[in-house]
Amino acid sequence: MTGAATTLDVRTRESMKRTTFFEMFVRLAAIAVTAIGLIAMTNASARAEAKPEDVRIDGADGLKMGGTYYPGQAGKPGLILLHMLSRTREDWRGFALEAQQKGYHVLALDLRGHGASNRLADGTHLDGNGMPNSEFQKMPDDVAAAVQWLRTKKVAEDRIGLVGASVGANAALVAAAKPETNIRALVLLSPGTNYKGIETLSAAETYTGPAFMATGNNDRNAFISTKKLEKVMGERATVKYYDGLDHGNFLFNANRELEPLVFQWLVDHLDS
Repeated sequence: MTGAATTLDVRTRESMKRTTFFEMFVRLAAIAVTAIGLIAMTNASARAEAKPEDVRIDGADGLKMGGTYYPGQAGKPGLILLHMLSRTREDWRGFALEAQQKGYHVLALDLRGHGASNRLADGTHLDGNGMPNSEFQKMPDDVAAAVQWLRTKKVAEDRIGLVGASVGANAALVAAAKPETNIRALVLLSPGTNYKGIETLSAAETYTGPAFMATGNNDRNAFISTKKLEKVMGERATVKYYDGLDHGNFLFNANRELEPLVFQWLVDHLDS
């Protein structure tokens, strides 16, 4: 009986060890699942708290610019979005929200004389529909000021891109040619060689980074201008030509492939 009892004791102890190990495994697994859940909840909470906010930014010569900032993830690239003539930053809202979901810090800006960017420090009112070209030519300086503002956020300071449509594309390109902006990438929808006195050919030579351009084949001025800019930029330019007259942001509506193409191009040229 003693031998049988000893064998039973050994089996009992081994069974207890297996049970204890299993319980520990279950507990550790439960802790891991709880931790993962807490992390997911924290990330979801952070995304929920990162709501767009309207901001005021000092532009050139005392202009008070209006914009909407879409906070991104710490250390991710930044984007500044620039609208077409006689439009506002609201044209970029859908694109901005998508970019924010991808982690980008986004600033959609009202250009000089448009939207909330319509008053100088001395109270002078600016109307983009009647402004002289000399006021339009200050837009690139306004954009440069917006770039410096964005760098005060938790953005990768050396990875900021400009995305512009029509006159906003011209302002973006000229701003990118300024050494102090240190722009990494450009997206230009229906750019021109000269919109409202904002000339771009020399800026295209000075700016040494990559650019993505898109325009409509039948949008005559933008088409001819894009061809000229493509020739100046050479291999630095990625260009998409679409059938039709669609201009600026309206290219997105007519060509559903364009927005995903732009975001993939940004991943390749701005994220890395």
